[in-house]
Amino acid sequence: MSAGGVETMRSIWQELLGHSVMGTELEEELVQACVLQDLASGALLLDSHDEAHDLVVLARGDAMVGNRVAGSGTFLSERSLTAPAWVDASSAWRQGRYLHDAQASSHALVMRLPIAVAQRLVAQHPAFALRMLQVLSDQLDQLGHVARDLLQKDAEARFAVWLVQRLPPVPEGSNEAVVVIAERKRDIAAQLGITPETLSRLQRGLARKGVIDVVGYSVRVLDVASLRRLAGF
Repeated sequence: MSAGGVETMRSIWQELLGHSVMGTELEEELVQACVLQDLASGALLLDSHDEAHDLVVLARGDAMVGNRVAGSGTFLSERSLTAPAWVDASSAWRQGRYLHDAQASSHALVMRLPIAVAQRLVAQHPAFALRMLQVLSDQLDQLGHVARDLLQKDAEARFAVWLVQRLPPVPEGSNEAVVVIAERKRDIAAQLGITPETLSRLQRGLARKGVIDVVGYSVRVLDVASLRRLAGF
């Protein structure tokens, strides 16, 4: 493996696990055990028909997690990921197939940690075990929030939440930001439980209210405070 690949993995593990967890010994074991994959946009990161043998991390790029419709080339997105992020931190622990499909939506770099190595590291490094429990707990919380939002929030509020979750840091004293969209309209609509036509109406409605301005693949948020209120934050 190239020196650049090794440094990339060190950096990503430190960001995902935290410096307090990453002792020198654990860091070396993670780097040595990981397999690094370079994938083109549209390539599968996960296939729900495959046995889950690895914990999978998106190290660079963007990806969608959802379900691929067999024989049609259609991918139904449930959520989007921007690196660094866990693609799947759970399936391999239960010794079954991957729960979802995942597809790169840009050029992507993926790290795969064999579950046999992860099991050994959990036994040898209590801080790593605790961090993995936190990762799984965070993912359960996120799924709970998604389910609650689908049940309790109307479509406008769900779209506002989707935008707020993708806001870059807003400078002190500013009330504007730009969200760059890396997904197709139908994939965003699928995540929100609405049709693409409804999503277009929501965008026009928020534009009329002076909250956003949609230009190509970017959403300029003109009033961050109002968007957060619509999202219920």
